[in-house]
Amino acid sequence: MVRTCTALLCTALVGRPAQARVGVTIRLTPPDDDIPQPVVLLASPGQDPQEVPLADDGVPPDTVAGDGTWSGTAFVADGELSVGLKLGDTVLEGGTVSWTADIAYRDLLLRVDDGALVAEATSAGQPGAFAGGISPPATGVDAFGTVGAPVASTAAPAAATASVTGGDHLGAEVLLVGAGGLLVFGLALGWALLPSLHDGGSGPAFARLPEPPLFGPGTPSMGDGLTVWITPPDQHADLARLLCRTLAVDHRVLLAAPQTLDLPPQPGGRIFRAHGRNPEEVGDAAEQLDDPGCIPIVVVVATTTESLARRFPRELPPGVGGILIVATEINT
Repeated sequence: MVRTCTALLCTALVGRPAQARVGVTIRLTPPDDDIPQPVVLLASPGQDPQEVPLADDGVPPDTVAGDGTWSGTAFVADGELSVGLKLGDTVLEGGTVSWTADIAYRDLLLRVDDGALVAEATSAGQPGAFAGGISPPATGVDAFGTVGAPVASTAAPAAATASVTGGDHLGAEVLLVGAGGLLVFGLALGWALLPSLHDGGSGPAFARLPEPPLFGPGTPSMGDGLTVWITPPDQHADLARLLCRTLAVDHRVLLAAPQTLDLPPQPGGRIFRAHGRNPEEVGDAAEQLDDPGCIPIVVVVATTTESLARRFPRELPPGVGGILIVATEINT
């Protein structure tokens, strides 16, 4: 069984309030291997900086332990962000970064070049048009209250679009975009991939390109089939709402959940609700919606049991992925 535990950080995408806090995944490529634990300093205008310790331990959002890339996550106020890096007693200033309001997956890529910190705002590891650029701090301005003049970033943003982890995948998005805006959820989350029971057979004369991992290398994608997400029962409804809002950015979403789980009206009409919750009813609804020439459909099933979860793979159309939300581990 594939199992990973992480902190799932959630924020708003549509109708984000003025003071909403948004999640950011941070990646640091250090100047050398022998460094103290790095701490990133993030400050929004008019606010005290927050310290974000980074880790290279293989625990999400980090992907490979000891590979030299340090990772972490933070929640910050939407808008411009001042960036600094603390390495022991040394504090480097990286200027300010920003993302455009429509960016759902926000990555902050950091590197140290000749003693200067370079900070780059990207989306899923992709620089350029996806996000706002970087600007160096003003001379003599110390955004983090450190002693002495800050080290201004003078290097240009990195042009590479490869993963900052050194792998062959895009940067990790350990961020969900969902309803609530001002709410921050820390959901202890595990997942397991349910094996597909479809034989495949002959298909259309084309193939859809694979989807990237939902949270970066080592995590499942919505094209992998069904994954089981384990989280406490009292958080199932919140998680289902957040998943629907997030996945609807790039998919059509079929929700199977108790009627007590309400969803506000959704722009774009990409979220559908199944009339039933058992695997056969959900499978029929998915088959009616599924069209290989349209935006892919994913299924979100809230509050299901182990016995029902095992029936879903054989009922869903081939190629339809999804997430089953359960309270206890399912042995696969």
